[in-house]
Amino acid sequence: MSTISQIASLMELEALQSLSPGSNAAQTGNSTSLFQEMLSSFMENATASGGSGKDASGSLSALAAAFNLAFNPFSSLTGENPALDALPASTGFGTLSGKETPAAAQTGTAALSASAQSSASESTQTTAASVSGGIPAKISQAIQQASAKYGVPEKLIQAVIKQESGYRPDAVSPAGAAGLMQLMPETAASLGVSNVLDPEQNVDAGTKYLKSLLGKYDHNARLALAAYNAGPGNVDRYGGIPPFKETQQYVSSIMNHLA
Repeated sequence: MSTISQIASLMELEALQSLSPGSNAAQTGNSTSLFQEMLSSFMENATASGGSGKDASGSLSALAAAFNLAFNPFSSLTGENPALDALPASTGFGTLSGKETPAAAQTGTAALSASAQSSASESTQTTAASVSGGIPAKISQAIQQASAKYGVPEKLIQAVIKQESGYRPDAVSPAGAAGLMQLMPETAASLGVSNVLDPEQNVDAGTKYLKSLLGKYDHNARLALAAYNAGPGNVDRYGGIPPFKETQQYVSSIMNHLA
């Protein structure tokens, strides 16, 4: 019979004896003592026959100690499991007894710390992805696409949007200009915009219009901005920036932002 089988048989015998209907505390103590004597005798024989098998003997001795503790009749009164506590920490069963070894506690703390750092890192990456230079990600992406499509500097588009709407996609002026780049209804319609409050459509159309004004005035940004604010007709009429305070402040503000 193998070592494991013999130990199993001894355990079954002890369990049957302890569960017998007529057993009392004295009988249980006697059966436990008998079991311990049998187990000790078995261990002596196993060690003697094992020759120089120190590892096997040591493991069986530790197992015997655990079994002796497991069948302690007073363990149920304390709510603890001495057998599990007696097992080496390397077995991984220490936590089943409700106790942790210092090494296990340190491992748990390290794992929790790593998890917290990972969560913080993910949160930072998410925030960075949602805002680029203080500009909401969706608007920033629309600006980048329009800049690449029409060859207008991103910084110029950003400056116009900031001046026109303060980056509010739903901004509507008393005159009826709407969206990020404050397009008038007729201008938006001529540029094929179906939803003037949609950031992507608004930025695309506004940049396209700004591109046409830059082309009209030989890439003179000041004149193009004046035309964007007051209309090309007024710029042509006055041969330059119209003498309107609003338009002059508008051009000055954006140019300062670009400086």
